[in-house]
Amino acid sequence: MLRSPDVQVSRVIVCDPNTSALTIPITINTKDESIKTTALIDCGAEGTFIHKELVKQHQLPTYALNRPIIARNVDNTINKEGVITRYTKLNLGLNTTDEWLLITNTGKSPIILGLPWLKQVNPQIDWANGSIELPEHILRFLTISKVTFATTLAQNVKNNEPHTIPPEYRDFRDVFDKAQTNQLPPSRSYDHTIELKSDFVPKNCKVYPLTLKEEEALDIFLQENLGKGFIRPSTLPQASPFFFVGKKDGTLRPIQDYRLLNEATIKNTYPLPLVSDLLDQIKGYKFFTKPDLRNGYNNIRIKDRDQWKAAFKTARGLYEPMVIYFGLCNSPATFQAFMDDVFHEQKQKGGLLIYMDDLLIMGQTIMELQE
Repeated sequence: MLRSPDVQVSRVIVCDPNTSALTIPITINTKDESIKTTALIDCGAEGTFIHKELVKQHQLPTYALNRPIIARNVDNTINKEGVITRYTKLNLGLNTTDEWLLITNTGKSPIILGLPWLKQVNPQIDWANGSIELPEHILRFLTISKVTFATTLAQNVKNNEPHTIPPEYRDFRDVFDKAQTNQLPPSRSYDHTIELKSDFVPKNCKVYPLTLKEEEALDIFLQENLGKGFIRPSTLPQASPFFFVGKKDGTLRPIQDYRLLNEATIKNTYPLPLVSDLLDQIKGYKFFTKPDLRNGYNNIRIKDRDQWKAAFKTARGLYEPMVIYFGLCNSPATFQAFMDDVFHEQKQKGGLLIYMDDLLIMGQTIMELQE
């Protein structure tokens, strides 16, 4: 423990007792200024964080992480601003060493001192008197609550739920649960098969060069999909190229170039709906809603022993997909057959159109639509 018999008490600060978090006042010392702010001490946080707006406001120096970090909520869902790509190194005025802080949105707390900081500093906390003791410093924190940064994030998700799920659908909250889509789907009779022609010979490919932005996107893609079990490392001889294309919103879409594989694949002849037939079925309906099927093709696994055929090569290594991605020639047929079977009864009753991963629910009245 850092406390020693000759600890010098340099200051005692009494703070607002109405704040419902374990928070201490700190001073960020830079070459140009001293920034007075507060830090939340949170044993539930797995790192030390600083708010991106604080960094921007004071133009603090930042550095790129070698690999982006995916921040998750306590329910293991990915936080909406959870991709951390940069950090900063600062003196917080708590000891003589600098702290490495990850830059993200920390909510109402400018800085969060998490479990790694607590283990390193090992402060002595007096719960009865509401104080935290460090070498040559004893700081009186605001108050103590059971709320941590991680639980606050989860609570925010819960509080926002009524605003994102219409009242008539709130009894089906589990259907909208993102956590269920962040895991590998089960193996089923719908698993996608890749049947190759008899003269197929496995082919290698070159690695496509990527820009710095694309390399960062690749790291995020790999970390996210490896974490969910959607891809796994491969050592087999088959490989298809991997690259990115830009989307209208400025983000990047990962693409596996399966053209050579598709040429050697025996085609699935399951029919897709004719657009003209779908338009005819819309006639007479007045109310429509279009649910978004989360993860789309990723809801279907690739059949065991077929994954290696769809392996793709990147600068980070060779990976084979465990689920369907766009680009495989038989993916539309596989997914259409899956959706037609799952929603067979609803389609027979009418009021539902399905075109691969696009659904349209129709009704003569609002009540009929909701039912």
